[in-house]
Amino acid sequence: MARSSLADLEKRLAALEETRGEPTEIWIEPPERGLAGWECMGQNAHPAEKVHRLPDESDEDLADRARECMRRMRREGGYTSPVAVYFAFDHEGVSR
Repeated sequence: MARSSLADLEKRLAALEETRGEPTEIWIEPPERGLAGWECMGQNAHPAEKVHRLPDESDEDLADRARECMRRMRREGGYTSPVAVYFAFDHEGVSR
C-alpha cells in the first residue's frame, strides 16, 4: 500500500472513531398541544422509554435527560442501532 494511501486510511479511521460515541439523532417535533416529554428508542426493535418533563424543566434540560436515557439504554444493551429516535409527546401521551 502506498504511503499516502495508508495516511488517508489512518485519517478516515480516526474520523470514524471520533464519531463512534454518540448515535445520529432524529427528533420528531412536539404536537401542537405542547411538549410533555420524549419517548426514546433506538432505530431497531428494542423497547422504548419515556422521559417525562419535570415541573418547571426547560426544553433543553428535558432533551439532555432524554439523551442520557439513550446513553443508559445503549450501555445496558437496550439498543445497538447507530440512530437514536426521540418522539415528542403531549400531556395526554399523544405524539405526531
